[in-house]
Amino acid sequence: MTNAKERMHQSIEHVIEDVLKMRDLVIKLSREIHELHVSHEHTKKLALMKEQIGELHTRLEGVQEFLILCENRVVHPSDMKTEIDVIL
Repeated sequence: MTNAKERMHQSIEHVIEDVLKMRDLVIKLSREIHELHVSHEHTKKLALMKEQIGELHTRLEGVQEFLILCENRVVHPSDMKTEIDVIL
């Protein structure tokens, strides 16, 4: 049976995989949005969608960084003196 440290490490790995899948989806959607040709009346809406996708991408990168730092803490507990400081 795995101990708590191993379970935590596995859980973090699974969440990182999920975040990477979400990030890839955001990148794909961003590309598709940039390829859209819309009428003048929908230009503002498209610009807002691009902005929201960009913010989502940035936040997912922040979550990924945070999870990697947490994973490092689990794998290398001697690094506990370092603070985790990620702004989402």
